[in-house]
Amino acid sequence: MILFIFSIDHHLQFLCKKFTNSHNAENKKYPSLSPFLRHDSLRRSLAYHKLPQPCLNLSVLKLDGSCFDVQVPRTAKVAELKEAVERVFSQLQNHREITVSWSHVWGHFCLCYNDQKLVDDKAYIGLYGIHDGDQLRFVRHLSFNYMI
Repeated sequence: MILFIFSIDHHLQFLCKKFTNSHNAENKKYPSLSPFLRHDSLRRSLAYHKLPQPCLNLSVLKLDGSCFDVQVPRTAKVAELKEAVERVFSQLQNHREITVSWSHVWGHFCLCYNDQKLVDDKAYIGLYGIHDGDQLRFVRHLSFNYMI
């Protein structure tokens, strides 16, 4: 753990030094700020994003009434949640000879949380108010009425 932190810190110091050398003109604009203040926030923000994100433990209710659990990072987008569902479901079906067409599944069904359909793959799941321990469910996404 100490070696990992040291290597990140060493890499960040290198980036900060490179940033300082390549931005001398910008440094002249703000002479009252010390180089430490200008670049320490960059260093801390880069280090913060390197930390592993804690996972949300979610339950998914299938159309047949059975459930399975899935884990995703707290900062996951809907697309990442769907990929995690596919992985877990595939592992559950591993002993069976069933092939799932996920493009068909996602074309006709979507995940839902508190009557909110999670259809925007680029949206962060936190925007829907999803928290650790919550349950999502599959619902019909598209409904076609054919008149003959």
